[in-house]
Amino acid sequence: MSWSIDLLDLAGLSFGEVKNSTLLSHLRKSDLLVHTVRGFTDPLIPHPKGRVSPREDILSMEQELILADLVSVEARLEKLELDLKKKKDPEAEKEREVLAALRPALEEGKAVRETELGPAEEKAIRGFAFLSQKPLLHIVNLAESDTSSLEKPESLAPPARKGIAVLAFCGRIEGEISELSAEDKAAFIAEYGLKELTSPKFFRFARSLLDMILFYTVGKDEVRAWTVKRGSHAQKAAGVIHTDMEKGFIRAEVVHLDDLLRLGSLQHAKEKGAIRLEGKDYPVL
Repeated sequence: MSWSIDLLDLAGLSFGEVKNSTLLSHLRKSDLLVHTVRGFTDPLIPHPKGRVSPREDILSMEQELILADLVSVEARLEKLELDLKKKKDPEAEKEREVLAALRPALEEGKAVRETELGPAEEKAIRGFAFLSQKPLLHIVNLAESDTSSLEKPESLAPPARKGIAVLAFCGRIEGEISELSAEDKAAFIAEYGLKELTSPKFFRFARSLLDMILFYTVGKDEVRAWTVKRGSHAQKAAGVIHTDMEKGFIRAEVVHLDDLLRLGSLQHAKEKGAIRLEGKDYPVL
């Protein structure tokens, strides 16, 4: 069983560079933004701002994203005003209305994701791919001496907000563990008091922020995991596997994962009536 996330590493991003057009293009194509935050001191690698404060760096990055959106909104509103003077356009009028409502919120430092938008408003701004509307995961890299914060990363960040999560890890420790044999890894993980390494936690956080769920296909000799947006209909889920399956989808045999694990096999699940047929509109939850 496997699933993957494609990560694009924009290494060396400095505060203020988020307005760079090439960087913005990469960020806007992303489904999820991941911000690596420094949480350790090292005299050989001084922090650009001369201090180490994950909370301040998190706030600074979030404000950078909001500022980039504000610049986009102001530029678009200016163009819409000129265009609408030349020609009336209902869709452009709606777009101007939504953007004009967003501007004061952005000016106050409020992210787009924190603004209540209806379906029509969402549709009007979808093409902008606003950065402060995207889910955001902050990952704080801690010093070896600060492992106590690994299980309470929220203490390193501002109060919880919609669409934002914080994860902590110690890169040095995990780097050392990654070079060990499978047998030694478990011992070192226990020695450092870690419940697990960061990788599985990262995937769980990412999946949750993207509001994606896993569903499985079960064959004679293979079980495979797939991701789909929570609540998607069965026909849409079939399209994740193959476009031809979506086109020709009629119904599928469905069993809850917990029931399958409890009963031990598809055969037992059928015998116990745990498998059912569901049609195109079945919501995958």
